[in-house]
Amino acid sequence: MSNAASSRATFDTTARQSAPWSVDRWGRLLSGTLILTFTLLGLFHHPVWLYVTACVSASLIMTSLTDRCLVRRALLALGAKEREDLFLPGGVVRGSNVKALQK
Repeated sequence: MSNAASSRATFDTTARQSAPWSVDRWGRLLSGTLILTFTLLGLFHHPVWLYVTACVSASLIMTSLTDRCLVRRALLALGAKEREDLFLPGGVVRGSNVKALQK
């Protein structure tokens, strides 16, 4: 791997590790955790829990169609930031020293 490719790979990894979490990332974590938890409860405890999994999935479908999400509103109220508020075009974290990250 050339030095340019090596430094770019290092920069990408560093930027990803230090990047703050946006609302959409928190939302994906929460929905994935809920679906996994309720599916496991449905398999190992009682099948009624699978209805809750279906409700979470239906909620995800509705938010994609309507672009309105109560979880997003709650996360913003708790202080989470939108992706546009955290990153510059090109994926660089706002307020970061780009030259320091590249070294």
